Amino acid sequence: KFLAEAFGDMSLEADVPDAATTSEVSYEDADGYALTGHVAYPPESFVEKPYPAVIVIHDASGPDEYEQKRATMLSEMGYVGFVADIFGDDHGYDLTNITEVFTLLVSIRDDVPLFVQRINAAIETVKGLDNVDPENIALIGYCFGGTGVISYALTGETQAKGIVSYHGGLSAGLPPVTGDITAKMLIESGGDDDASSSIEDLEDEMKSGNGSWEYSRYSGVVHAFTNWDDA
Repeated sequence: KFLAEAFGDMSLEADVPDAATTSEVSYEDADGYALTGHVAYPPESFVEKPYPAVIVIHDASGPDEYEQKRATMLSEMGYVGFVADIFGDDHGYDLTNITEVFTLLVSIRDDVPLFVQRINAAIETVKGLDNVDPENIALIGYCFGGTGVISYALTGETQAKGIVSYHGGLSAGLPPVTGDITAKMLIESGGDDDASSSIEDLEDEMKSGNGSWEYSRYSGVVHAFTNWDDA
């Protein structure tokens, strides 16, 4: 496809997906804090069970329709798609107010143990769902969630086989590596989004943890490039 586009034989464009088909799942973190996730199961045509699962960590707007559509798209590929809730039911912030959203984001991003604990709460919930293979769980995150899944991997957590970060922050809030990184890491980054120095610093951290990682950088691409409304 790359060569076909380079030669002008085709143009790759993002399609807006159909409506989400998810169901609510109420769960709690280790502190008993109420969270609300959303799950999408593969269609009946996928007969091989149990299914691998992919947990979607949301962006700054919370676990809304965007992430639920992503979970639905994953289910159509044969995965159980689950949208995690990192903010919780009673965070007390106005998500339509950018100042309050930023305050909430930073408070969780910079509290790495809390961020990781909320991710693990989603993983434990997914492990308990019907027809899920508990040994094959991965994480993907967007923006704020992209930072979260990087933090999860850097801390050496072992419950997820791999993480994919889409336009996540590559510097602020990330923890230092103190042991081996076990989750495979894929970082998808806009060429005009993150500073090259941030990439070099993160690469050094991943190397220090003997991690298995890969970058994809896209020239001329800014933040939030996976949002189909902006594609």
